Amino acid sequence: MKQILPRLTILLLAFYTFACSDTIEPGTAKKAPPVVKGVTVATARMTDQPVIYEAVGSVLAGISSKLSSKLLGTVESIRVREGDRVKKGEALIILDQRQVKAQGRMAEAGLAEAGKGLTAAISAREAAASQKKLSFSTYERYRDLKKQAMVSAQIFEEKEAGYKQAEAALERAGAMVAAARARVKQAEANLAAVSVTRKDAVIVAPHDGIITAKLVDKGDLASPGTPLLTIETTRGFCVDMLPPETYIGYVEPRQKVLVEVPALKTGPLEGNVCTIVPSADKKSRSLIFKINLPIER
Repeated sequence: MKQILPRLTILLLAFYTFACSDTIEPGTAKKAPPVVKGVTVATARMTDQPVIYEAVGSVLAGISSKLSSKLLGTVESIRVREGDRVKKGEALIILDQRQVKAQGRMAEAGLAEAGKGLTAAISAREAAASQKKLSFSTYERYRDLKKQAMVSAQIFEEKEAGYKQAEAALERAGAMVAAARARVKQAEANLAAVSVTRKDAVIVAPHDGIITAKLVDKGDLASPGTPLLTIETTRGFCVDMLPPETYIGYVEPRQKVLVEVPALKTGPLEGNVCTIVPSADKKSRSLIFKINLPIER
Protein backbone atom coordinates (compact mmCIF):
# COMPACT_ATOMS: atom_id res chain seq x y z
CA MET A 1 0.00 0.00 0.00
CA LYS A 2 2.76 2.40 0.79
CA GLN A 3 4.25 1.89 -2.66
CA ILE A 4 1.05 2.37 -4.80
CA LEU A 5 -0.23 5.73 -3.45
CA PRO A 6 2.68 7.92 -4.61
CA ARG A 7 2.26 6.70 -8.26
CA LEU A 8 -1.45 7.56 -8.32
CA THR A 9 -0.74 11.01 -7.04
CA ILE A 10 1.73 11.64 -9.82
CA LEU A 11 -0.71 10.55 -12.55
CA LEU A 12 -3.45 12.79 -11.25
CA LEU A 13 -1.14 15.77 -11.16
CA ALA A 14 0.04 15.10 -14.70
CA PHE A 15 -3.54 14.87 -16.01
CA TYR A 16 -4.49 18.08 -14.30
CA THR A 17 -1.56 19.88 -15.82
CA PHE A 18 -2.44 18.66 -19.37
CA ALA A 19 -6.07 19.64 -18.99
CA CYS A 20 -5.22 23.15 -17.90
CA SER A 21 -2.83 23.74 -20.81
CA ASP A 22 -5.67 23.10 -23.48
CA THR A 23 -7.63 26.28 -22.67
CA ILE A 24 -9.65 27.79 -25.74
CA GLU A 25 -9.29 31.54 -26.10
CA PRO A 26 -12.53 33.53 -26.59
CA GLY A 27 -13.50 34.11 -30.29
CA THR A 28 -11.12 31.62 -31.88
CA ALA A 29 -13.41 28.65 -32.14
CA LYS A 30 -13.60 27.13 -35.70
CA LYS A 31 -17.02 26.25 -37.10
CA ALA A 32 -17.70 23.94 -40.00
CA PRO A 33 -19.32 25.61 -43.11
CA PRO A 34 -23.07 24.93 -43.51
CA VAL A 35 -24.12 22.43 -46.12
CA VAL A 36 -26.66 23.83 -48.66
CA LYS A 37 -28.79 21.30 -50.49
CA GLY A 38 -31.43 21.47 -53.31
CA VAL A 39 -30.11 24.70 -54.99
CA THR A 40 -29.43 24.99 -58.79
CA VAL A 41 -26.10 26.58 -59.68
CA ALA A 42 -25.98 28.97 -62.72
CA THR A 43 -22.97 30.44 -64.52
CA ALA A 44 -22.93 34.23 -65.11
CA ARG A 45 -22.13 35.35 -68.67
CA MET A 46 -21.78 38.72 -70.47
CA THR A 47 -24.51 39.22 -73.13
CA ASP A 48 -25.59 42.09 -75.44
CA GLN A 49 -29.03 43.52 -74.75
CA PRO A 50 -30.89 45.60 -77.39
CA VAL A 51 -31.39 49.31 -76.84
CA ILE A 52 -35.07 50.05 -77.48
CA TYR A 53 -36.09 53.62 -78.25
CA GLU A 54 -39.57 54.68 -79.24
CA ALA A 55 -39.94 57.83 -81.33
CA VAL A 56 -42.80 59.59 -83.10
CA GLY A 57 -42.39 60.09 -86.85
CA SER A 58 -44.28 61.33 -89.89
CA VAL A 59 -45.36 59.03 -92.73
CA LEU A 60 -44.52 60.66 -96.06
CA ALA A 61 -44.87 59.63 -99.68
CA GLY A 62 -41.74 58.31 -101.34
CA ILE A 63 -42.05 60.98 -104.06
CA SER A 64 -44.05 64.19 -103.69
CA SER A 65 -43.94 66.46 -106.74
CA LYS A 66 -45.17 70.04 -107.02
CA LEU A 67 -46.08 70.78 -110.62
CA SER A 68 -45.71 74.28 -112.03
CA SER A 69 -45.80 75.96 -115.42
CA LYS A 70 -42.80 77.00 -117.47
CA LEU A 71 -44.90 79.58 -119.29
CA LEU A 72 -46.83 82.69 -118.42
CA GLY A 73 -50.35 81.91 -119.52
CA THR A 74 -54.00 81.56 -118.56
CA VAL A 75 -55.27 78.25 -117.22
CA GLU A 76 -57.66 77.01 -119.89
CA SER A 77 -58.79 73.78 -118.23
CA ILE A 78 -58.06 71.55 -115.22
CA ARG A 79 -58.74 67.85 -115.75
CA VAL A 80 -58.20 66.51 -112.19
CA ARG A 81 -59.33 67.06 -108.62
CA GLU A 82 -57.88 66.23 -105.22
CA GLY A 83 -57.87 62.51 -104.63
CA ASP A 84 -57.82 61.51 -108.30
CA ARG A 85 -55.41 58.78 -109.34
CA VAL A 86 -53.37 59.61 -112.43
CA LYS A 87 -50.97 57.78 -114.71
CA LYS A 88 -47.57 58.93 -115.91
CA GLY A 89 -47.92 61.19 -118.98
CA GLU A 90 -51.60 61.98 -118.36
CA ALA A 91 -52.59 65.59 -119.18
CA LEU A 92 -53.57 67.44 -116.00
CA ILE A 93 -53.73 71.16 -116.87
CA ILE A 94 -54.06 72.89 -120.26
CA LEU A 95 -52.84 76.47 -120.66
CA ASP A 96 -54.02 78.95 -123.27
CA GLN A 97 -52.02 78.09 -126.42
CA ARG A 98 -52.95 81.05 -128.63
CA GLN A 99 -49.73 82.89 -127.90
CA VAL A 100 -47.73 79.72 -128.38
CA LYS A 101 -49.39 79.06 -131.72
CA ALA A 102 -48.64 82.63 -132.83
CA GLN A 103 -45.00 82.14 -131.91
CA GLY A 104 -45.01 78.92 -133.88
CA ARG A 105 -46.31 80.63 -137.00
CA MET A 106 -43.64 83.33 -136.65
CA ALA A 107 -40.95 80.69 -136.30
CA GLU A 108 -42.18 78.85 -139.38
CA ALA A 109 -42.20 82.09 -141.38
CA GLY A 110 -38.70 82.88 -140.22
CA LEU A 111 -37.50 79.46 -141.30
CA ALA A 112 -39.09 79.87 -144.74
CA GLU A 113 -37.47 83.27 -145.17
CA ALA A 114 -34.08 81.94 -144.09
CA GLY A 115 -34.45 79.12 -146.61
CA LYS A 116 -35.12 81.56 -149.42
CA GLY A 117 -32.09 83.60 -148.38
CA LEU A 118 -29.94 80.50 -148.50
CA THR A 119 -31.20 79.63 -151.97
CA ALA A 120 -30.40 83.15 -153.20
CA ALA A 121 -26.95 83.05 -151.64
CA ILE A 122 -26.17 79.73 -153.31
CA SER A 123 -27.28 81.13 -156.70
CA ALA A 124 -25.09 84.18 -156.19
CA ARG A 125 -22.13 81.99 -155.35
CA GLU A 126 -22.65 79.89 -158.48
CA ALA A 127 -22.78 83.08 -160.58
CA ALA A 128 -19.62 84.35 -158.92
CA ALA A 129 -17.91 81.04 -159.62
CA SER A 130 -18.86 81.25 -163.32
CA GLN A 131 -17.63 84.83 -163.49
CA LYS A 132 -14.35 83.85 -161.89
CA LYS A 133 -13.91 81.02 -164.38
CA LEU A 134 -14.54 83.37 -167.31
CA SER A 135 -12.22 86.04 -165.90
CA PHE A 136 -9.50 83.46 -165.35
CA SER A 137 -9.74 82.26 -168.97
CA THR A 138 -9.54 85.83 -170.18
CA TYR A 139 -6.62 86.53 -167.86
CA GLU A 140 -4.67 83.51 -169.18
CA ARG A 141 -5.34 84.46 -172.82
CA TYR A 142 -4.14 88.03 -172.34
CA ARG A 143 -1.14 86.79 -170.37
CA ASP A 144 -0.06 84.73 -173.37
CA LEU A 145 -0.65 87.70 -175.67
CA LYS A 146 1.44 89.92 -173.43
CA LYS A 147 4.29 87.45 -173.61
CA GLN A 148 4.07 87.74 -177.40
CA ALA A 149 3.93 91.55 -177.09
CA MET A 150 0.58 91.58 -178.87
CA VAL A 151 -1.23 93.61 -176.17
CA SER A 152 -0.22 96.55 -174.10
CA ALA A 153 0.63 96.30 -170.44
CA GLN A 154 -2.36 98.45 -169.51
CA ILE A 155 -4.87 96.14 -171.16
CA PHE A 156 -3.26 93.10 -169.50
CA GLU A 157 -3.42 94.77 -166.09
CA GLU A 158 -7.10 95.51 -166.59
CA LYS A 159 -7.83 91.85 -167.34
CA GLU A 160 -5.73 90.77 -164.38
CA ALA A 161 -7.62 93.16 -162.07
CA GLY A 162 -10.97 91.81 -163.39
CA TYR A 163 -9.87 88.29 -162.56
CA LYS A 164 -8.88 89.27 -159.01
CA GLN A 165 -12.22 91.06 -158.53
CA ALA A 166 -14.09 87.94 -159.68
CA GLU A 167 -12.05 85.85 -157.24
CA ALA A 168 -12.90 88.22 -154.37
CA ALA A 169 -16.57 88.21 -155.38
CA LEU A 170 -16.60 84.42 -155.20
CA GLU A 171 -15.17 84.53 -151.67
CA ARG A 172 -17.84 87.04 -150.63
CA ALA A 173 -20.54 84.85 -152.14
CA GLY A 174 -19.19 81.88 -150.18
CA ALA A 175 -19.35 83.91 -146.97
CA MET A 176 -22.92 84.91 -147.77
CA VAL A 177 -23.87 81.26 -148.22
CA ALA A 178 -22.31 80.41 -144.84
CA ALA A 179 -24.24 83.26 -143.20
CA ALA A 180 -27.46 82.13 -144.86
CA ARG A 181 -26.94 78.58 -143.59
CA ALA A 182 -26.42 79.95 -140.06
CA ARG A 183 -29.70 81.89 -140.31
CA VAL A 184 -31.48 78.71 -141.41
CA LYS A 185 -30.10 76.81 -138.43
CA GLN A 186 -31.16 79.62 -136.11
CA ALA A 187 -34.66 79.60 -137.57
CA GLU A 188 -34.83 75.81 -137.14
CA ALA A 189 -33.75 76.19 -133.50
CA ASN A 190 -36.45 78.83 -132.94
CA LEU A 191 -39.06 76.51 -134.41
CA ALA A 192 -37.85 73.64 -132.21
CA ALA A 193 -38.02 75.91 -129.16
CA VAL A 194 -41.59 76.84 -130.04
CA SER A 195 -42.42 73.15 -130.38
CA VAL A 196 -41.09 72.57 -126.87
CA THR A 197 -43.04 75.57 -125.64
CA ARG A 198 -46.18 74.12 -127.21
CA LYS A 199 -45.61 70.95 -125.21
CA ASP A 200 -45.03 73.00 -122.05
CA ALA A 201 -48.52 74.45 -122.43
CA VAL A 202 -49.83 71.01 -121.41
CA ILE A 203 -48.83 69.98 -117.87
CA VAL A 204 -48.65 66.19 -117.55
CA ALA A 205 -48.13 63.80 -114.65
CA PRO A 206 -44.42 62.97 -114.16
CA HIS A 207 -45.28 59.62 -112.52
CA ASP A 208 -48.20 57.52 -111.31
CA GLY A 209 -49.77 58.87 -108.16
CA ILE A 210 -52.61 60.69 -106.41
CA ILE A 211 -53.44 64.40 -106.66
CA THR A 212 -53.14 65.67 -103.10
CA ALA A 213 -53.49 69.43 -103.70
CA LYS A 214 -55.00 71.68 -106.40
CA LEU A 215 -53.65 75.20 -106.05
CA VAL A 216 -55.14 76.86 -109.14
CA ASP A 217 -58.54 77.30 -110.80
CA LYS A 218 -59.67 77.76 -114.37
CA GLY A 219 -58.98 81.28 -115.59
CA ASP A 220 -56.08 81.92 -113.20
CA LEU A 221 -52.80 83.23 -114.56
CA ALA A 222 -50.09 80.60 -114.32
CA SER A 223 -46.60 82.00 -113.96
CA PRO A 224 -43.29 80.11 -114.19
CA GLY A 225 -42.33 78.45 -110.91
CA THR A 226 -45.70 78.89 -109.18
CA PRO A 227 -47.04 75.50 -107.91
CA LEU A 228 -50.29 74.40 -109.54
CA LEU A 229 -50.73 70.79 -108.39
CA THR A 230 -49.18 68.37 -105.92
CA ILE A 231 -48.94 64.69 -106.83
CA GLU A 232 -47.69 61.91 -104.55
CA THR A 233 -46.79 58.32 -105.30
CA THR A 234 -49.00 55.51 -104.03
CA ARG A 235 -46.12 53.24 -103.01
CA GLY A 236 -42.67 53.55 -101.53
CA PHE A 237 -43.71 55.39 -98.36
CA CYS A 238 -41.17 56.40 -95.75
CA VAL A 239 -41.13 57.65 -92.17
CA ASP A 240 -39.12 60.62 -90.98
CA MET A 241 -37.98 60.24 -87.36
CA LEU A 242 -36.15 62.71 -85.15
CA PRO A 243 -34.33 60.80 -82.38
CA PRO A 244 -31.73 62.55 -80.22
CA GLU A 245 -28.20 62.63 -81.60
CA THR A 246 -27.05 60.32 -78.79
CA TYR A 247 -28.58 57.41 -80.72
CA ILE A 248 -26.64 57.91 -83.92
CA GLY A 249 -24.18 55.19 -82.93
CA TYR A 250 -27.02 52.65 -82.67
CA VAL A 251 -28.48 53.18 -86.16
CA GLU A 252 -27.01 51.94 -89.44
CA PRO A 253 -28.23 51.99 -93.06
CA ARG A 254 -30.49 49.04 -94.01
CA GLN A 255 -31.10 48.32 -90.31
CA LYS A 256 -34.46 46.66 -89.55
CA VAL A 257 -36.90 48.62 -87.39
CA LEU A 258 -40.53 48.18 -86.36
CA VAL A 259 -43.00 50.92 -87.26
CA GLU A 260 -46.58 51.06 -86.04
CA VAL A 261 -49.08 53.10 -88.04
CA PRO A 262 -52.34 53.33 -86.04
CA ALA A 263 -54.40 54.27 -89.11
CA LEU A 264 -53.56 50.99 -90.86
CA LYS A 265 -54.62 48.76 -87.93
CA THR A 266 -52.31 46.03 -89.15
CA GLY A 267 -49.88 45.91 -86.25
CA PRO A 268 -46.18 46.79 -86.41
CA LEU A 269 -44.59 46.88 -89.86
CA GLU A 270 -40.99 45.97 -90.55
CA GLY A 271 -39.09 48.75 -92.28
CA ASN A 272 -35.46 49.51 -92.90
CA VAL A 273 -33.37 52.63 -92.47
CA CYS A 274 -32.68 54.08 -95.92
CA THR A 275 -31.20 57.49 -95.11
CA ILE A 276 -29.37 59.03 -92.17
CA VAL A 277 -29.02 62.80 -92.36
CA PRO A 278 -25.59 63.44 -90.80
CA SER A 279 -26.20 66.99 -89.58
CA ALA A 280 -28.12 67.57 -86.35
CA ASP A 281 -30.63 70.32 -85.69
CA LYS A 282 -28.93 73.03 -83.65
CA LYS A 283 -31.96 73.69 -81.46
CA SER A 284 -33.35 70.21 -80.79
CA ARG A 285 -30.02 68.35 -81.11
CA SER A 286 -31.81 65.66 -83.11
CA LEU A 287 -31.09 63.79 -86.34
CA ILE A 288 -33.33 62.73 -89.21
CA PHE A 289 -33.68 59.03 -90.00
CA LYS A 290 -35.71 57.98 -93.05
CA ILE A 291 -37.28 54.53 -92.94
CA ASN A 292 -38.81 52.72 -95.92
CA LEU A 293 -42.22 51.13 -95.37
CA PRO A 294 -43.76 48.28 -97.41
CA ILE A 295 -47.23 49.84 -97.73
CA GLU A 296 -49.40 51.04 -100.59
CA ARG A 297 -52.58 53.02 -100.85
